[in-house]
Amino acid sequence: VLAPQPRLARPAVALPLTLAYLRKAVLRHRWSLTRHTAPGRRNPGIRRLSRWVKAQLAADPARLIPERQLIAKARELLPEFIGDRAPDGWRSMKERADAKRAAAPPVEAAVEQALADLLGRKPAARVRGLQRMAELAPHDLFDWCMMYLDDTAPEVRVAALHTMLRCDFADMRLVTPLADAEDRRVRGAAIAALVRHGGDEAAEWMRAGLTDPSPHVRLEAVQLLPQFDAQTHSDLFEFARYDPNPDVRHRAEQLIAGKGFPKAHYRTAPGRV
Repeated sequence: VLAPQPRLARPAVALPLTLAYLRKAVLRHRWSLTRHTAPGRRNPGIRRLSRWVKAQLAADPARLIPERQLIAKARELLPEFIGDRAPDGWRSMKERADAKRAAAPPVEAAVEQALADLLGRKPAARVRGLQRMAELAPHDLFDWCMMYLDDTAPEVRVAALHTMLRCDFADMRLVTPLADAEDRRVRGAAIAALVRHGGDEAAEWMRAGLTDPSPHVRLEAVQLLPQFDAQTHSDLFEFARYDPNPDVRHRAEQLIAGKGFPKAHYRTAPGRV
């Protein structure tokens, strides 16, 4: 009576000792090789692989041959067919993540990438994450901005404040203290956000921005001039047109072109010395 063949459970594989099995079940299946691209039965490498399998089972018929060991031996004996290619199903975590991202809907994949950037260790990654969120414009965009107002990196706080300019609604109670920040970048971005979402106090915040000692802050503020009526708030436009800094004046002239103001000839700004 013939002894029953042992049933081998994963991750080992049951290996009939035929060349056809090695060609089809192992090589063609695991590496997606076709009948024409897989090594033939007379290939020296496939014959050596067959003899190796027979030797392993002859030494211990009940032995399990782990699939990884078989794959390593096949790669060694058949380098021209396999090389460094990983068998199908043996993909790295990065490859799996890339494949999952590629299969996901574009918006979902973009959100996942933005979240990954927001959790990044480097400030540049978190800035990129906020920029991605601004492009996606989710309904909770302002909440994401608020989470990064106390970031350790000033450039991240500035990015969060700039992103608030894209929000339809924003609560400025936590932003107001930043209008007195020592860092001119944070102070300028905070004043810009307060002008954008300041409501009835927007004009006062604009005036504070246009009279700030730092040209950087004044240039941030002047970008919001178009949201004001030139007749009602003509004093703000005059401040911008006669700013001591040429970059601020030039930007102001660009933004108010066609609003009825004559070309400014800078000497001394109204109300300034």
